[in-house]
Amino acid sequence: AGADGHLSVVYTQSGGETAELTLLDFLDGGAGSGEKITPPRKIATGDTTQEQWSSDGKTLFYLSTTGAINAAPATGEPKSVPYRARLSYSRSAMQATVFQEAWETLRDEFYDPKFHGANWNTLREKYAPMAAAASDPQDFYQVIDLLMGHLNSSHIGITPAQPFYSAVNGATLPTGALGVVWDETYSGDGLKIGRVIKDTPASQAISKLNAGEIVTAINGVRITGDTDPDVLLADTVGERVYLDVTGTDAKTREVIIEPVSYGAVRTLLYEEWVDNNRRRVAEMSVGKLAYLHIQGMNKLSQDRFEQGLYAEAHGKNALLIDVRDNGGGSTADYLLTMLSIPRHAYTIGRDGEPGYPQDRLPLYSWYKPAGLLINQNSYSNAEIFAHAFRAINRGDVFGVPTFGAVISTGARRLLDGSTIRTPGRGWYTVKSGVNEEHTGAEPTMPIALSPADELAGTDPQLSEAVKTMLKASKPAVLPAAKPARYAEY
Repeated sequence: AGADGHLSVVYTQSGGETAELTLLDFLDGGAGSGEKITPPRKIATGDTTQEQWSSDGKTLFYLSTTGAINAAPATGEPKSVPYRARLSYSRSAMQATVFQEAWETLRDEFYDPKFHGANWNTLREKYAPMAAAASDPQDFYQVIDLLMGHLNSSHIGITPAQPFYSAVNGATLPTGALGVVWDETYSGDGLKIGRVIKDTPASQAISKLNAGEIVTAINGVRITGDTDPDVLLADTVGERVYLDVTGTDAKTREVIIEPVSYGAVRTLLYEEWVDNNRRRVAEMSVGKLAYLHIQGMNKLSQDRFEQGLYAEAHGKNALLIDVRDNGGGSTADYLLTMLSIPRHAYTIGRDGEPGYPQDRLPLYSWYKPAGLLINQNSYSNAEIFAHAFRAINRGDVFGVPTFGAVISTGARRLLDGSTIRTPGRGWYTVKSGVNEEHTGAEPTMPIALSPADELAGTDPQLSEAVKTMLKASKPAVLPAAKPARYAEY
């Protein structure tokens, strides 16, 4: 509230997505005086920062998303406040101060008081002079990186307030993706298409490309063995690109295509990979096993997993869960809950089969056999999930040890606007007390996946997991449809 209780400000959410800055205007005497309160007044939509009251408490100043200073008076509309300011400071002094801030932040908040064996005081003495003397921001932040490197810790780092590179020099221009995989064995002029990715521009009827065809020019530029296609496709996302194409019948044609981002293609490749895995598991198990990949330990992936338990796993004998290449998050306990809800009863409706009403449960309950696939790219909360899967003896774990990067982390803003991560909470296994940081979750059945396997399109980890689970899993034994206590009726 303002100095005299005249004004108050609150944040609300619009549709759970867009932040709004709302002003409540109390008349003299305040809300408890019985006087009328004016309705809340929205003064800004979108993120605002550094809200400050004027000395008399009747005007609210804040920064908008554009960085402009705005003033919201007790009455009337908010107005931009013109200003001109010049800030001068010693770069060396600023860098020395920010370095000290970073050092103190980790001194006070790093989860291990022994700093993973590093002498934190000695390291300050070593790197502080380098930080103050750094000739540019990139060198300065590299000094802090060197300091943090001695902790040998995951979930740590520093992010500058401003990136070192920007679109001004073309460093961030997005490269357009056609949706094809080039044939790397082809050595002639042009680019030979190895395959076309489903649902990409190259798969659409209006811009159709086919495996075996050769792209000989992009926007009129002939392609030779020395041509980098990414250079020709730079800054073409959503733009019309003209391709000269030679078909497998040796006929030439022009194809007009609008590339998408590489991020969009990566998403499609991921979905393709999951679909292929699901199909392989279904074929190998003759429909007895279900397969679900968890992409991240986040709400979206959690919801997709729960949906998959209904749509894919329901009625199957066992479930193979895959957290390979899962970068982590925070939902391990929600997933574990779905796999470990105690079974205390079953229900039977009139002329129905034994079961349990899923709407009575906080989450879907999977009580049948389960297995877990892990690899070296299973990270953070995905590793916590893998450790827990073994700890509760939920089933076999297949693959190779996980990364070994398990710390809960936060962040702090430093004087120059940079942000430093603060690994503040360690995770330890209940039975042995082992620190999960630097200790990857181990598989019960080690199975490697080599680069040769990936090139050949084979997945021995998946195949061996299915074979093992088929031998171990049996159809769930359900109670008789008519319990014995009904026999006399």
